[in-house]
Amino acid sequence: MVEDTSYNYGVVVGEEAARLVREQLTKTGIVSVYHTLECLYTKSGFKLITFEDRSGNIVLAVPLRFTKIWGFLNTAISHYPTIPFIGPIYTYNYLEYNVDKKYKLLQEVTRILLKRFKLHLTFLTIHPECIDIRPFIWNKWHYRVTYTYILSNLQKFQNIEEAIKTLRKRRRREYKEALKKNIEFAQVSLKDIKDQAVKIYKSMFTAKGFKEEDANRIINAFLNLYQDIDKVSATYIARKDDEILGFETFVIDKYNGFAIRHFVAYRRQSGIRGISTFLLVKSLNALQTKAKEEVKKILLLAAPVRQLAEFMEDFADTIQPYFTVYCGRGVLNKLIKVKTPPFHTL
Repeated sequence: MVEDTSYNYGVVVGEEAARLVREQLTKTGIVSVYHTLECLYTKSGFKLITFEDRSGNIVLAVPLRFTKIWGFLNTAISHYPTIPFIGPIYTYNYLEYNVDKKYKLLQEVTRILLKRFKLHLTFLTIHPECIDIRPFIWNKWHYRVTYTYILSNLQKFQNIEEAIKTLRKRRRREYKEALKKNIEFAQVSLKDIKDQAVKIYKSMFTAKGFKEEDANRIINAFLNLYQDIDKVSATYIARKDDEILGFETFVIDKYNGFAIRHFVAYRRQSGIRGISTFLLVKSLNALQTKAKEEVKKILLLAAPVRQLAEFMEDFADTIQPYFTVYCGRGVLNKLIKVKTPPFHTL
């Protein structure tokens, strides 16, 4: 632990970082289930940066992955492919601060990250439950807004026939067409479908014209994460004649009472229309039955992409913004306001 004016900071790595989050921080703050994944700190290169007050209480913890952007700019990010948000972790000590004290803490955090860690750039994804990013803005961080569709009325999918009636005509037709093809619906583990899942991803990315490096980034993230994600998720598939046509994985975030639509992929050119509608309807029905005690709402994500938004709007109740924030040292902070670096490619 290093002392730095009003706050001390430290770096926790590996299994110890995951254990600190699970055993201590889940009891004292807003923690995402993603923060607890051991593979984040053992396979994916994250370190947990903790900030303590003078009494030794952790007020903020930031999982960060240290890398270089454009090959030479030292950069720390809380982003990892396929994970929508990771950090920071706000503890109750932070949440009880008045807004001026939050501003001063973030002032210290910004200075420590940029100067003590000798960073040129820092990029953080913010938990959807934490929508007040003013302390970052006041400390000259820039921000981007993204959106997630939210399904709060899970009971809507308790009865599939009634749920189908609430969808637009196109979705009803797609669902019925899939039914006619005798598609099998089942719950599986990611471990059981790993190889087929990778093939589906590859075919989907090829059909969509993804660059090879972008496709490989997501596939490698899937291979790094799937074992840990399996422990905190439910995965559903659409299958015909032993061939998987698509899969949906929902991460169950018991700490915040919601599920997150995490891994999603469909086989291109299967010749069967309506697979995505069929599988999502069936998955939501299974999910509300399986996890009604733990899940109060489902984050469906997908809102920023117009074509996906049109599809997802049929299933959601509301839309909610959440944020990413980023800053740079010195003149870089002015430059990245004009052009945001491609943090998502790291």
